[in-house]
Amino acid sequence: MYPINLVTILSLPNEIQLEILHALNDSNETKISKQETLRAVSQVCSRWRILSLSTSVFWTYIFICETSVDLGINFDDPYTVDETHAFRTFPWVSTLLHRSGSQPIDVSIDLQSEAFNPAFPEAENQSNFSWHPSHAVILSRILAAQATRLRTVEILSEVWQPIQGLAAALVDVPMPLLQTWTVTRDNAQWGHQLYSDLDIDADSMSAIECTPGIQPSAELSSRMYPNLRVLTLQGVPQHWNQVIPRNLVELDLEYLPVNRRPNYEELKNLLLGSQFSLQSLTLWAAAPLGEGRGKINLPNLKTLSLGFSFLNAAIGLTTHLELPSLRTLEIYDMTHQNPFNFDDEYDVRRTFLLLEDFYWHMIDHWPLRQITSLTLRSPSFNLLEYDELDEAFAGHREIDAPLPMLITFLMHCSSLKNLHLIDPDSSSFRALVTVSPVDHQNVPGPILVCSSLDLLHIEITKGNQSIHLAEVFSPTKYWAGGQRVAPRAIGTIALDVPSGWGTILRSALSDINLAQKILLNEDKRLGQ
Repeated sequence: MYPINLVTILSLPNEIQLEILHALNDSNETKISKQETLRAVSQVCSRWRILSLSTSVFWTYIFICETSVDLGINFDDPYTVDETHAFRTFPWVSTLLHRSGSQPIDVSIDLQSEAFNPAFPEAENQSNFSWHPSHAVILSRILAAQATRLRTVEILSEVWQPIQGLAAALVDVPMPLLQTWTVTRDNAQWGHQLYSDLDIDADSMSAIECTPGIQPSAELSSRMYPNLRVLTLQGVPQHWNQVIPRNLVELDLEYLPVNRRPNYEELKNLLLGSQFSLQSLTLWAAAPLGEGRGKINLPNLKTLSLGFSFLNAAIGLTTHLELPSLRTLEIYDMTHQNPFNFDDEYDVRRTFLLLEDFYWHMIDHWPLRQITSLTLRSPSFNLLEYDELDEAFAGHREIDAPLPMLITFLMHCSSLKNLHLIDPDSSSFRALVTVSPVDHQNVPGPILVCSSLDLLHIEITKGNQSIHLAEVFSPTKYWAGGQRVAPRAIGTIALDVPSGWGTILRSALSDINLAQKILLNEDKRLGQ
């Protein structure tokens, strides 16, 4: 016998019961969770099964993973498999495509495998993957038949072959409803190695390219995918002179194989194809390594996230990018991920000099004074610059040495309201508590950088045993002397830190910040 609440629900008219199912589908749960819930609901009773299965909008999310394929289905040639056998090879995918009717569909393909080993070459990882290459071909044919319904497509795989196989059937196939195209080869190492082990030839294409010999054009883009607004390509090779999207709002390029990155002209053409529509740009280990000519003006770009392991590439990009509307900036220092930066003592010195040059280029070329949100991810600065500055503050005197680079940079971000530090080094912590001496180099003092913030967010994603917080915040002892400095006014301090750090950080930051509230989230796993 059903519980009384279910009996009551079942007594309601179909229209009201259907509204309850719609409420489930419109909840804040993940798409896969909502679909699993509706799938369970459809098995409660015949009435709910009829209501749920007859509502096509409930089944428009197509999630595909390593276990979605029936490995027991045999075939010889994937290109000659008939529709019945293709559907039997991917039974639940076929069921969802049938139930979704003519609705726009969102396809998410997650082929991450426990068998993947980043130390193995591509061919060995491919041989350990449960899918045969033919399975990707069959799935691509199924999706190609639904191309006019594709609204979002997300493909995630550590190996390239399934990605290539899935995209092949969609080349030159119009996708008029497509809004988001995301392809991720989830292996970040390719963004720092000079060569990848992928054998890419003229026949190896992404669906977002046009075929060789065809000139990319706005007309072709408007025919193929006129509504594409978000493009994400991570860790995948491209024929960049054949990439044709226009009117993008968001472009995300990450961890591109070094020998498969776009050159300057190719990146310039890609960006200028969406010159007036582009609002968000992410380039992580993706900037061209060679020289370029001519400016790239993006008048409406508001958000930029730049990650770099080759500093000359980052410096060149700051010189050429014009971003008059920039409001949100993220800088991801990947130099430690590139072993070429730290081969010997000479490389170490050269890397820190280039880092300073990079920050000076941002000061000279980008509108930092209008930025309201800044994220520094894994920053690395020279810690030795701070000792003399602290002593000068304590002695109420000026010094001849320049201000530390991070303090100089933050002072130019004079409108900053949100500051997010992810895995900061000791120098970044010191910048938060170091006071500029009185009237130092035309900077009125003594002052703290970022004297007023709405949010200071410090996030540690990995334990850093080399940072000794008590020593980092020792300059706060100078505040006990005769000099007083107006504390920094902050709405919220959020601390996502390892176990044991929270108490020290909260105490140290409370001494020099007037925070309305401090949110502390200590993750004990990070301290291990």
